[in-house]
Amino acid sequence: MNRTRHERESFLDVVRVVALGRVIVWHAFGAAAITYVVSAVPAMFFVTGSLLAKSLDRRPARQVLFERLRRILVPLWVFGAVAYAAMAVADHVDPGPGTTIPWGSIGNWLLPLGDPKGNAWEGGWMAQPLWYLRTLVWLLALSPFLRHAVRRSAGATFAALAVAVFALDLVGRRPDLVLHAAPQVWWQIGDVALYAIFLLLGFCHRDGRLDRLGRAEWLGVTVASASVGALWCLTQPVPGNVVNNSHPAHLFVGAAWLAAAMAFRDPIATLATRRATASIVAFATRRSMSIYLWHTTAIVLTYRFLATRGAFAPGVFTVMVLAGTLAGTVAFVLLFGWVEDVAARRAPRLWPLERRDPVRPVPGFRWTSAAFVLVAVGLVVLSATDPRLPAATASARTVLPPVPSKAPPVPVFTPTTATGSTTGAASDDGATDESTEDGEPVAAARLAPTPPVLTTLTEQRLQAAIDLWRRQVGVAGVQVGVSALDGFEWAGAVGTQADGRPVGPEDRFVTASITKTFTGALVMQEVTAGRISLDAPLPPLTRVPTFPYTSRLTVRELLTHRSGLAQYRSTPEYQRNPAAMDSPEKAVTAVGRMPLDFTPGTETAYSTTNYLLLGFLLEQVTGRSYDELLTSRLLLPVGLNDTSHAAPTPGEPNGGTSGIGSSTRDLLRWARALYLDGNVVDPLSLAYLLDVDPATGIGPATEGYCPCRIDLDGRRHWFGVGHSSGLVSMVAVPDEDLVITIAMTT
Repeated sequence: MNRTRHERESFLDVVRVVALGRVIVWHAFGAAAITYVVSAVPAMFFVTGSLLAKSLDRRPARQVLFERLRRILVPLWVFGAVAYAAMAVADHVDPGPGTTIPWGSIGNWLLPLGDPKGNAWEGGWMAQPLWYLRTLVWLLALSPFLRHAVRRSAGATFAALAVAVFALDLVGRRPDLVLHAAPQVWWQIGDVALYAIFLLLGFCHRDGRLDRLGRAEWLGVTVASASVGALWCLTQPVPGNVVNNSHPAHLFVGAAWLAAAMAFRDPIATLATRRATASIVAFATRRSMSIYLWHTTAIVLTYRFLATRGAFAPGVFTVMVLAGTLAGTVAFVLLFGWVEDVAARRAPRLWPLERRDPVRPVPGFRWTSAAFVLVAVGLVVLSATDPRLPAATASARTVLPPVPSKAPPVPVFTPTTATGSTTGAASDDGATDESTEDGEPVAAARLAPTPPVLTTLTEQRLQAAIDLWRRQVGVAGVQVGVSALDGFEWAGAVGTQADGRPVGPEDRFVTASITKTFTGALVMQEVTAGRISLDAPLPPLTRVPTFPYTSRLTVRELLTHRSGLAQYRSTPEYQRNPAAMDSPEKAVTAVGRMPLDFTPGTETAYSTTNYLLLGFLLEQVTGRSYDELLTSRLLLPVGLNDTSHAAPTPGEPNGGTSGIGSSTRDLLRWARALYLDGNVVDPLSLAYLLDVDPATGIGPATEGYCPCRIDLDGRRHWFGVGHSSGLVSMVAVPDEDLVITIAMTT
């Protein structure tokens, strides 16, 4: 079917605007489910490809690329100037670690061949989304070659790029193959390979090749792509269940949504001509670069404003975020959108719209509009019901969604030189990464101990340090504990509780998931005693006799989160009524009604359900309650007088996975006894607990913390080991004989 130029361009305009809208909603809320609704970045590269092909066919490639780069870079430079000014002000007003202006990254702000970097103040929200421009610049540079390749042999070109996408995904799963000097290189190459496919589809759209398929054929492609994508997401690693974190998943989901759009391209095109939508489409089309650059800044300002307004119901809070984001984005576009006109060598206009003659719509507009409204409502519902959205207190609302569009964390183990120093830098985000790939316990990879740094620090300097850190991070209050060699121990606090009361260094707090370290220690004691086998099938459990997966699981799989069991918070029962889940039995029973996320032993995925089952197993093999075992074997022997385990409450089953309350000094004693002094489990059991998976940072009741290194003998070595919950972290640093605990109040 032949289409007019106007219909073709209107279709592209609407696709780009819908994609931009989905990007904004995803960044505003961070709910993983949103990434399955309208695959945004593939759609944007599809539009770019079609428009770029039109230009390359009319003018020399050098002229086209220079013009496109000018349209990208001039708005980026203005945005970067504002970002650097803001970072400079923040560094001047509240200097500290991480606030130094990133002058070393200025080159990528001027020409984003790599990812621009920000500092601790902007937290990634101004810099991180610029990965899209980095990918766009590389694809622009490659576009003449890709244009020639797809015309000469489209099948071979698409096949080569698809193979690259899957090959790079497999490489990214192997920490030993990731470049230590540039751990993000594999991911960035994968970006180019993935989005080149959609750029080439845009080329084919411009050439009219895609017009050969009718609606039935495109719907068939939609169903096939969605089905294969669902199979991939159910059987392969998709970090955080976010489509953007897996290039193959993004390929399938993006292809499905693009095919659906092609199936209804005629009615979609009419959205650019109707009075109700034409102005929105025209405005967003002419200011698309400004919208992309500035919308995350609007999101951050909206969250900060709402944090001072008191409590909102979840639905109201969602609407307020959307309204604030929209208003802020429009304001920034009006302030800086004229820069796009300058970059395009047009007369700068504050308001980009012009009067346009109405175009007669084609049939099918009404139901197409209704479909778009349903998608928009679905995005709002998904955002409002996402468990990460704070709903209880105003102070909690200072928490933003995850930094947008960030590549999954990559393990960074930096080689140690002959002098004992390391080459390269630690991981960019300092996140929990990985440990010994070859199964060698972390304890065996320690270097010779060095004198602990903190013994020379005064309590006043430590107090000043945590006060500075609290202000930089933006939490209401924090308790910090330090335990070092020769009996040095310090506990400090600063700020307030969520209810406004001052925080004291002796205050008790809920440790939540750190309870798993106690459960893991009890399990290993029973393994040593011979009453539990790590690799034998789990026996039927009297507390949950109908649980269907016991014979398919082992204790080792439960300890290391390799069981495939779902999180109890993700079950329909919990989502419908969290307060009704008031016992470990109810939580495990609800999980038993859900399928396994993967075949046990094939993957690692953190699930609190695992330790509920381990608590049941401990009670069954010993004939004693979990609390009795905890008190007699751990709390009393270690001297944890301020530590206790809470009974289940509505919405919090506790059991072997959560519920322990403690204090800073008790948590310091527990970490030292378990990880450093070896007073809790035997040496073999301790070595097992310290054997953390290098691909996930998760071990048996233990997590690993970077910066990390590879010793001269090839062994991988963590900076520290321990465990964290949402607000509390406990880390032991073997090389320094040091323990650090942090308990935040918000």
